[in-house]
Amino acid sequence: MNTSLVRQLTLAICLFLLIAVGGSFVISLDNARHQLRLQLGSHAQDAATSLGLSLGPNIRDQAMVELMISAMFDSGHFARIRVSSLDSGQILAERYQATTDTTAPAWFSRLADIQPQPGSATVMDGWQQAAQVDVLSHPQAALDSFWESALSILAWLCVCAVISGLLCTLLLKRQLQPLHSIALQAQAISRRDYQINPIIPRAIELQPVAAAMNQMAERLKTLFAQESARAEEYRQQAYHDPLTGLPNRVAFGQALAAATHAESPAGHVLALRLHDLETINQQSGAEHTDALLQAFAAPLQRWQTRQPDWLCSRSRGGEFLILAPDTTREELQPLVTELTNLITELLPQPPAAGEPAALGIAVYRSADTPQIIMGRVAQALAESLWLAGQLQPGHVLADPSTTQPASGEHAWQARLDAAIAQKALHALFQPVFSSGTSTAILHYKLLVRLAEPDGSMLPAARFLPWVRRLGLGEAFDLCVLGMAANQLAAHPGPVAISITPETLATPQSRRSFCAALQQHALAKGLLSIEVDARYHPDGAVLRTFSEEIAKAGGGLALQHFGHTPALLGELQSTDLQYVKADSSFSRDLDVEPDKKLYLEMLIRMANHLQLPVIAEQVQTTGELDALKALGFDGIQGNVLAEPAAWPLPTKTPVSG
Repeated sequence: MNTSLVRQLTLAICLFLLIAVGGSFVISLDNARHQLRLQLGSHAQDAATSLGLSLGPNIRDQAMVELMISAMFDSGHFARIRVSSLDSGQILAERYQATTDTTAPAWFSRLADIQPQPGSATVMDGWQQAAQVDVLSHPQAALDSFWESALSILAWLCVCAVISGLLCTLLLKRQLQPLHSIALQAQAISRRDYQINPIIPRAIELQPVAAAMNQMAERLKTLFAQESARAEEYRQQAYHDPLTGLPNRVAFGQALAAATHAESPAGHVLALRLHDLETINQQSGAEHTDALLQAFAAPLQRWQTRQPDWLCSRSRGGEFLILAPDTTREELQPLVTELTNLITELLPQPPAAGEPAALGIAVYRSADTPQIIMGRVAQALAESLWLAGQLQPGHVLADPSTTQPASGEHAWQARLDAAIAQKALHALFQPVFSSGTSTAILHYKLLVRLAEPDGSMLPAARFLPWVRRLGLGEAFDLCVLGMAANQLAAHPGPVAISITPETLATPQSRRSFCAALQQHALAKGLLSIEVDARYHPDGAVLRTFSEEIAKAGGGLALQHFGHTPALLGELQSTDLQYVKADSSFSRDLDVEPDKKLYLEMLIRMANHLQLPVIAEQVQTTGELDALKALGFDGIQGNVLAEPAAWPLPTKTPVSG
């Protein structure tokens, strides 16, 4: 059995004190018993001598002899006093006392073994020896005194032992407190929390250990900060425009490719093109042109912050592209109005300088290819007109054959309310495989579906934006949690679910979710809660939320990770189970090798924190092979297994 050093030393001190107290107690009692025996013998002999001298003149007077014997017997503790004739051996007088009760217990009396001690003296009649006095002392008083002394000695020794033990323990804990701090620091480092220990031990032997631990923690923190800074720097260089700070054309292309996934929602692409930038540059200078581009980028940056699932980019020159998944024309109108007002304010108006800018809006569906979508964008820009000094955006719809019938807000409200209240959502499961072997399953991702009137299943990406738009995120997450709990009750095994940003938004929503998780009483380590990293969750909030989830038996993870690599630095001390890299980084990875360097940096950062990295929405064997070569720990995607209802169909995974 493993015990702490403090406990071992405390037990050693207690054992030493027990031996010391026991030895002192035994020695003290043995000395006291020896003294009592000597006192009893001396008492008997003194009484016999005194009585012998007193009886000499009165030895022939029987009455006087008996009187003197009685007086002596009654004044002391004697078992027997006897006077016998030396000539005939006849007993002249005798007093004796039967055994009396003592305050000492019987076992103590037997252990003490204090026997009556004899004493004798000769009674002289003149010059002749007339009689003999035999005195036997009674041990009752001595035994009582011995018992009381034993109790007093034991009490005193116990008090001394307890006080000494407490003082030694407190002193020991105080001296070993720095060692405990070093142990906590080591545990924190194992949890990826590189904290510096401010407590320096006084013990010279421990000072080098504490200094070495602090140096290691500082070095690990510095290395991780440098790695995070390099990843962020590379991301800025590879995926951001240095002038405006907006994502560049490469980032837009990746996001657009990911948006055309079969389960992704439809949306809009808004394009803004500034004409004649070269003329403006020649007439007003490069600084004015740069300031003009930055002025148009500023509102896009604000919209990017407000809508984390959008992508506002500068494509090239004076062209800006905004990818807005799952939006309506009405939701885009505030941005359109802001951009048209900015164009009117900053650019020369026609007909003085022709049309200074064009604005177009194109609708896309999940079945569209990026080439088709960009063709619609070009057409929308071409249809942009200036009427009465106002810019009228061009608007191009998707192919009517792929357009799904739209539902209004009230219809979605009624439909989603009913589905959540009646728990009518459907659960599909997609296994997440280990990249080392495509047969080992890390966990099952629970994917929610909503039944359509025709019996088909609507992916979550199609209706989840309406869940959030209608303020149903918290109720939806609790419903999904209940579905996961039912699955774990019937088929125990690792399951992962996603939660909406609304659950993390307020302390009350977080407490409600953790309370519901606690009520389900799930086995520890079976349920993973995935948080969307694109919404820039607060590190302190996630740390507290992770601790609360862990107490309830769950674990926290990040999905759609990679757009903000510095987030890992904020979450060093957060107990994350894994991170899932956003699918935009793995899409067409086998044919776009420039993505690999950034993914390698992300994996290296996660490895520093001992975090498994999983690729999500992997679609092709080429992507699968490239991801395995990069060192991803897990793979999730249709290339290995498509989502299905439980029990999952048996399918031989594709080997990379």
